[in-house]
Amino acid sequence: SGMDAPPALIPKLDTGFPPALTAAPADPEASLHVPFGVKERTPASGVGFVIHLLVIALATLLSEDLACIGAGMLAARGVIGFVPATAAALAGILTGDLLLFAAGRFFGHSALQSAPMRWLLKADDVEHASAWFETNGPKIIFGCRFVPGSRLPVYFAAGIIGGNLWSLLFYFIIAAALWTPALVGLGMWAGGSLLAYYSSFHHYALWLAVGGILGLYVALRLVKPLFSFRGRRVHLSRFQRMRRWEFWPVWLLYLPAAAVIIRQGIHRRCLTLFTAVNPGIAGGGLAGESKSKMLKHLLPSGRVAPYLYVGRSRPMEWKIRTVMDFMAERQIDFPVVCKPDAGRHGRGIKFVNSRAQLKDYLLQATTDTLVQQYIPGHDCAVFYYRYPGRGQGHILAVTDKRLISVTGDGRSTLERLILNEPRALFGASLHLQANKARLHAVPPAGEKVQLVRVGTHALGALLLDGSHLITPDMERSFDALTRHFKGFYFGRFNVRADDLEAFRQGRGFKVLAFNGVASETAGIHDPTNTLLNAWRLQRRQWKIAIEIGAANVENGVQPLTISQCLKLAIQRNA
Repeated sequence: SGMDAPPALIPKLDTGFPPALTAAPADPEASLHVPFGVKERTPASGVGFVIHLLVIALATLLSEDLACIGAGMLAARGVIGFVPATAAALAGILTGDLLLFAAGRFFGHSALQSAPMRWLLKADDVEHASAWFETNGPKIIFGCRFVPGSRLPVYFAAGIIGGNLWSLLFYFIIAAALWTPALVGLGMWAGGSLLAYYSSFHHYALWLAVGGILGLYVALRLVKPLFSFRGRRVHLSRFQRMRRWEFWPVWLLYLPAAAVIIRQGIHRRCLTLFTAVNPGIAGGGLAGESKSKMLKHLLPSGRVAPYLYVGRSRPMEWKIRTVMDFMAERQIDFPVVCKPDAGRHGRGIKFVNSRAQLKDYLLQATTDTLVQQYIPGHDCAVFYYRYPGRGQGHILAVTDKRLISVTGDGRSTLERLILNEPRALFGASLHLQANKARLHAVPPAGEKVQLVRVGTHALGALLLDGSHLITPDMERSFDALTRHFKGFYFGRFNVRADDLEAFRQGRGFKVLAFNGVASETAGIHDPTNTLLNAWRLQRRQWKIAIEIGAANVENGVQPLTISQCLKLAIQRNA
């Protein structure tokens, strides 16, 4: 207003507002976007510092890798220094290693029966680690520090075996001293990078930090195996399986078959005609059919491998006695084949070599069991079909099944032989798991070690196109065989043949099992086959099934409803 300020107000102005204005930031708007606690972070001290160290050390007992990464993130923020963070992680890791060793030393295998060890370890893993440790000695303690999932069973097994504590402690310290600083440093570097971008993406800071930690952890799980021969070969196995269509997911391989079913179903005004293909089997054999009930129809042919049905509800002593009486009556020796009466894809099949193993299998069985004589010879699958009202059927495909094996060289362990054998490498994880009890044995030079005993692709068998084996004599033999089963027109027979030439003439084979409409022309998985040829055979297979089903419907057979099909499909994949 042009009036002078009252003299009384001048001292207040001089001593109040000017200092505050002088302290104000040069760019007030920019200061609003500086996240609290990122630019400057007060280092932990006193009790807080000790608590941070204890948290890091204890966290290593849950996950060593994540604890080290988290320690590095704290160092990046300036909460604690790199050296104390590394020391805390190292102390926790060494404590955990010694606790595992002590648990094995003082409690032994009994510790595996109680929590928390029974949650973390299986007896088979410890036995495997024990064999590994005995073969390679304390240096395994050093090596397994860099192999994911191996530390727990190896350190525990070292205690059970009774390794020298001071020698092992030396390897514990050296391995952890190399690994821990590197991992904490990686976490610190990544944490620093995340914080550098914090000011630009502070709205997403929490998710960015969590994602960064998890990303580092995943990267370590993928990269660490590359430091071992086994890890590199297993990674290669996974890559090769992605490149080979024979190992693609089932739903992808069967898209053309689904297209045929839908197109034919719309054309014929019934989407489930294929379920009427075998009136003698519930649902045509879509899922859940009993092997024993189906084989029973073929017994008069003399072509069925002797078997015994064992109900799961029977007392155990009755089961054992009945199986032994069956074997004595049929003059059958061990091994025998035990399998679920309604199993699929070879799941649950086991070759039993003694009465004790038989009892173990029956104790663990959750379904009815089929006990069958072991039949040696060539493993084949014959896909047969016959149109209703016609006297002669046809063989759509024959699969020549090859059970994968490796040959010893007198120097390499079974594990290395598996990982070096090109075909076995495709199923490396499967073969290593199935043979884990003997992976560190060294087969003599020239000795053949069979890795697979069940001729299914899902369990690692090599399936070859056996179309060259099909002859009119073979077709006539399967015509005669299927005449014993009224209501069967379409399916696959799993057989064992003494000699392939005799088999071509329709002689010298035994039926182990057979399936209905859900059967697969397994020879499509031949590595020399093309994807287009495989899809072409699938389309033909399902077109034939629908045509036979339509003919049976005209003769009064009732197909399943869509809801019934879905229920059986779920049961099949359960």
